[in-house]
Amino acid sequence: MRLSGVLLGLVAVMAMGATDCPDPDCPDPAEGLLTPGVWGGENWQLDVDPEGMIRVHTYCASGSSQEPVFAENGYVAFGADMIFEFGGPGRPGEARFDGRVCGDTFEFTYMTDYGYTEEAVVTFGTEGRIEPCPYL
Repeated sequence: MRLSGVLLGLVAVMAMGATDCPDPDCPDPAEGLLTPGVWGGENWQLDVDPEGMIRVHTYCASGSSQEPVFAENGYVAFGADMIFEFGGPGRPGEARFDGRVCGDTFEFTYMTDYGYTEEAVVTFGTEGRIEPCPYL
């Protein structure tokens, strides 16, 4: 009887999902709207306004979040309408951002609708260091 109770408890914990459990690697997960201001890193800058909208600047692309961006227990996922610049007129498209905000650091995966994927890290209060696009 005890073993079945333990197994039932394990199943319940697994069903809640990993985002319901504290992450030992992140003692300070973000909650709610991201901190407004500049979040920058190598080839990335995210400008977050007070309403949670994000303006994205990166190597050969720029865009805006499709809605206000929230963190839940540090986890962040949002879509952005983008303009990709590969020579000639900019091509409109979409991108997906999935990641985690811990303290002043946002680590994320950037995935475009044309199949490009990149891992990136930005830090709050830091200007982005974005190289000029060679295709312009």
